[in-house]
Amino acid sequence: MMGFRKSYGAQWIPQELQCSFLIDGDAAWVSTGSQRDCIMSPRESPLAVTGEGAPMSAFTARLRKTPVIAGAKDVEKVATALEAGIGIIFFLTGTIFDLARAAALVRQTPSMLFAHVDLLQGVGKDPAGIRWLGQELGIHGIVSTRSNLIKAAQDEGLYAIQRLFILDSEALRTGLKVVTSTGPDAVELLPALVVPSIQHRLPFASLPPVIAGGLVETEAEVRSILKTPAVSVSTSRAELWHIFGQSRKTGAGTEI
Repeated sequence: MMGFRKSYGAQWIPQELQCSFLIDGDAAWVSTGSQRDCIMSPRESPLAVTGEGAPMSAFTARLRKTPVIAGAKDVEKVATALEAGIGIIFFLTGTIFDLARAAALVRQTPSMLFAHVDLLQGVGKDPAGIRWLGQELGIHGIVSTRSNLIKAAQDEGLYAIQRLFILDSEALRTGLKVVTSTGPDAVELLPALVVPSIQHRLPFASLPPVIAGGLVETEAEVRSILKTPAVSVSTSRAELWHIFGQSRKTGAGTEI
């Protein structure tokens, strides 16, 4: 069973050393130095092109188009998030059997599925367990507080989001050092509501994309957080998924 490696179609253009790809249906092109850069490894390619022409990963591009990430606690909530058109889903708890059902649903859509492996039952919290999740279930990535699992996921070609709990100033300092050392593809800061008040203490320019999660309950709170450099807000509030998602039926969504 294949994971994210073949989720995006790519065309190799030998004469110009370019590869093309789709992000939510939008075509993009980027020059590349070798054919290896067009292999559909989630952490290495494809590259997206920003309005200024600067390259970014396809995952970063997807994050920037996903103001709200769904935190789903069961398979039924995964289905709800997909119906709302949420592009990224965190599967927060349950067993590997629940995750397998969720992955089967997500596989039929353009959305991406991440497993919170710290809370997942039935698989080892080690590189072999991460490899099994990627190869057998075909998830796109993981969410974890554990640096060793972040590295294991990246070694397996999966995206890795590191969770940091900002409980006090020392936790913030320690967490930032961990992120610098680990190099995750994104960092999720919890609780989300502290992000606006501590944004001046966060070195966004040197951090991977920042997601804010936890304790978010209202549309106003989401909008307040998105006024900071954080790119997305994760929440288990389904009503917010419907407000900010791109409905599969209507294509409608709230503008940020």
